[in-house]
Amino acid sequence: MKESLAGQIAKIAADDAKTALAGTLGATLEKICKIEPATLHSLFKISPSTLQLRSRAGEKIAADLLVIDEASMIGQELAAQIFASLAAGTRLAFLGDKNQLESVEPGRIFGALCDAETLAPSRTELTESRRFRADGFIGKFASAVVRGERERAAELLAASAAGTPDAGNAEIRLSEGAFSNAAIRRALEALFPEKLKHVPADAEPEEMLALLESTRLLTPLRDKKSDFSAEKINLLAARIFSGNPRVAAGTARQFHGRPILITRNSGEFRNGDVGIVLAARSRGESENGGGNGEFFAYFRDSSAGGIRRVPAALLPEHETAYAMSIHKAQGSEFARLAVVFPPAGDANRAFFSRQLLYTAISRFRESSGSGVPAAYFHLIFDRETLLSAVENRSAPRSFLRERLDEKFRANA
Repeated sequence: MKESLAGQIAKIAADDAKTALAGTLGATLEKICKIEPATLHSLFKISPSTLQLRSRAGEKIAADLLVIDEASMIGQELAAQIFASLAAGTRLAFLGDKNQLESVEPGRIFGALCDAETLAPSRTELTESRRFRADGFIGKFASAVVRGERERAAELLAASAAGTPDAGNAEIRLSEGAFSNAAIRRALEALFPEKLKHVPADAEPEEMLALLESTRLLTPLRDKKSDFSAEKINLLAARIFSGNPRVAAGTARQFHGRPILITRNSGEFRNGDVGIVLAARSRGESENGGGNGEFFAYFRDSSAGGIRRVPAALLPEHETAYAMSIHKAQGSEFARLAVVFPPAGDANRAFFSRQLLYTAISRFRESSGSGVPAAYFHLIFDRETLLSAVENRSAPRSFLRERLDEKFRANA
């Protein structure tokens, strides 16, 4: 969010160079530059060990305006804490996408707020995507998924299979039924840039993080029970790309160039932080300075705007992050993205919904950015599972919406 604010300020200043830095507008831009976005977890001092909310003992948020992004990820308990902490006169703005997956925690808060007719005057719907063109394949396909249009989705897949999908500057591949181990391996090798597949000994953390942040494989499944889970695909990718026989044999965990995802809040780390592990010797350090095969993890430091280095031995719980679950990818965007949508099976049929599919494909960004290879999207899918998911809308939790309507009618 901080990077986005800074980028928009720079664009405003560039578009209106003669007046942007003068008068009221200039003063406003200066104030926005000083804003330090924070997570809701840090705002409410959520315990890293229990992940439970700590009471603010009646303390109110000292703000005229509270803006909360990715609001679809907010669960019931956290939403209650937000509302209870608002001071009189504080304005609250939720930003989000109601068509995405519901929050992991109980409660479909953002969707219920968007669906409540009584809140219609307070709701603005943005219809222009800044990630991909509405008239390209991704835009058309995402629209068909959101609307639950199975036949339209099937037509788009068939038309794309018969020719080249309209992708603008991006490369788009559609692979139906390509679920063999060899096919997933080829997908990984085509997806990841060369420097992430074969990380140079003198790799620069800044460059490696930029590549990693722009590249990911997403799958609906997380645990190792399925061959197409994030855990299994990460294991395969590590064996392909590590260049370390000990990793391939499963006897070594860390390796040079390993992408990692923090999975638990701990101290300065937050669940979802992405970093990359590099061998100390590749950074030109002496053995006395940790160069004797020691590993360090590098993360972006959002507060200082630089790179933070941490000995890998001091990392909290984390996992390899070539691939990740679609749930964990909410809020992210990738210029190089592969989505695996495998056969559902009876156990996962209800779970494979249009919200799940839409969340996955809408993580794609058509522009790749500086230093990142051209945008690339690869959908590996089982046709019946995918089209059934388009028809399958997760049952909405309507209790909150009903209560909102009742409250407004009572106060009318």
